[in-house]
This record gives sequence, C-alpha cells and structure tokens, in this order.
Amino acid sequence: MLRLALVGCGDHGRNGHLEAYRQLMAAGEPLEVVAICDANRANLDAASELAPGARAFTSFTEMLEGVRPDAVAIATPPSLHREQALAAIAAGAHVLVEKPLALSLDDARPIVTAAERANRVISMGLQMRHEPATAYLRELLTARELGLVFHTRLWCGHIWRLPPSPHFLDQDLAGGGVVAATTVHALDAVLWMLGSPTVATVSASAVAKAPGLNRPPPPFDEWTDGARIVRDSSVEDFAYALVRFADGTTLSLESSWLLHPTNRPGGIQFLCAGGVAEYGPLAVRRDIDGAVVDATPWDVPNGAGGHYYLGVARDFVRSATAGRPAIVRPREMLQTQAVIDAIYASAAAGREVPVAPIDPT
Repeated sequence: MLRLALVGCGDHGRNGHLEAYRQLMAAGEPLEVVAICDANRANLDAASELAPGARAFTSFTEMLEGVRPDAVAIATPPSLHREQALAAIAAGAHVLVEKPLALSLDDARPIVTAAERANRVISMGLQMRHEPATAYLRELLTARELGLVFHTRLWCGHIWRLPPSPHFLDQDLAGGGVVAATTVHALDAVLWMLGSPTVATVSASAVAKAPGLNRPPPPFDEWTDGARIVRDSSVEDFAYALVRFADGTTLSLESSWLLHPTNRPGGIQFLCAGGVAEYGPLAVRRDIDGAVVDATPWDVPNGAGGHYYLGVARDFVRSATAGRPAIVRPREMLQTQAVIDAIYASAAAGREVPVAPIDPT
C-alpha cells in the first residue's frame, strides 16, 4: 500500500490530484492518501471533505515528520517546488511535482540529482504524455514512418481567460507566465513525440498584454482587487519562440492566455518529408504517388478518455510502488526546463541564445 501525501490543496490539488487518487483507490489501486497540507485553511478544509481519512497540516515540515509518507505530490506554486521536493526526498519519499519542475534549470537540477542519489521515483504533472494520440504519434514519428520531421508547429493557450490564481501572474512565485504554466505541457509532449532531440538554440519574444487592458479578463474581472492584480502582473501572457535542434530541424511555438474565439485554440502539426501528422485532433496524411492520402487511424481516441489527471496519477503510483522510472524521465524534465529558461533569456535579450545540452541521466 502506497501511503501518499499531498501538499497544495488549491483548485488543481483538489480537482486534479485528489479526484484522480479517489478514482484510483475506487478502482483497487494499492494507494492511501494519508495526509494533506496547505497554508491556506480554507483550501485545507475543502480538501478534507474530499479526503476525510487524511490528516490535515498547515506545515509541510510537520506533515513529513508526523506521517512519513511513501510518496509526496507537490501542487504548490513553483517557487516552493525545489525546497519541498528536496525535503520530501530527504524524508525518503518518491515525488510527483507539478509543472514547471522549478523556477529555473539551476533549481531543477538539484531535485533530479537528489532523487537519483536516493533511488527515489520522480515525476511531473504532464498529462499529455498519457493520451493515446500522443503515444501513437511518438511511435509513428520516431520510427520515421513519415520520413524526417523537418519542422513542427505548436500553438496553445486560453480563449480570453487568465489562470484562476494570482500566483500565476507573479514572476517570483511562478517563474514565468503562459510559457511556464501552459505551454510547458505541449512543449514537453512535442519533445517527447520527436524522441527528445538535442536543442541547439532558441529565439523568442514575449508580451504582457493583460496589464494594459481597460478591464481585466476573466476571472479577475469579477474580483474586488482583480484590476490591481492584473495591472501588477509581472509575467508574459503571449510568447513566440523558434527552437532549432542540433540536426537542423526546427520547432515554432506560439502561446497566449488571451486568444480571441477560434475553432482551434491549440494544436500541433508535424511537417514531414513524407506527409503531415497532427495532434488536436489526431490526423495523419501521407504523400503517396503525388497525392495526399488520409491515413488517420480510426481506433486511436483523442483526449485522455477520462479524468484529465488520472494518467499522471496512475503512472506515478504504479512507478513508486514498483520502484521503476516514471514515464517522464529526469533528463526530459531538465531538457524542457532548459528550453523554457532559454525562451525567457532570449525574449529578455532580444536575440537568439544557445541551449547547453543536458547530460544523460
């Protein structure tokens, strides 16, 4: 029986983590949520209703000492990830950390190093990895069934809506805006589906549009202090980047929290020598004898096919129980963080920046 503790009982901690764990336990997984922790008493009380058998703490240190969990899920703001992950690993726990892994690559490396030295499982909350469509595309593309993927297009975001917690708009707490909080999902998925190619350089731009609006976007338009929170935002809500890989292929990404209404607010398109593959929804088209032929598989569903966080939770629980690596490997976590760091560095400098290779782990 895996004894799991959750720190961070906000919206995602409750509706993402705790609901997924509840479904796993109902399905017979050897899991018990033994503790929940949040400095906000209202969040903690709400979480207690979802996990009535768990001990409630407002102190993370006291939770680790009082419960000694086998595993810890960290759903707090990124500014706390390094400290809490290192403490959990030092206490002997496996760790599941929300995205981004940390505020920067310098903060992320010690987490990975500590987990490897302690022989603890480490994973991240990247749910796109657990969809049938991304698994299918990874197999298709890495096998070069459509030939070389010479360019990938990625676009994502929200339709005129900012994230529902003020910490997402605070650089010191979140480490960034739409790239760190939202784009990270699709960026990780693309790198994974491409087979984790080595990144050479990044050229990027970023814009903070929300602070200059006459009226704050939802949900802050309904908050008493919403206008002030948005006006004081220190993160980007739009970003563009061109990523060059060491083999000469490229990736372009565009993300925004303030998209106007559109039929396709997010998607990924892989341009290949022998056709095109797409995600969101899944589509495959092959170039055959001068014609474009639809080769989309009929039996691969789009989406997660259930609760959005169930795949992440299941993989972490089973990996921690068996002592095997999770689907998100440590080197892949660091590679994604390195690209995020480079996007911000390039946008700040106004020029292309190199990305140092991540050593295999």
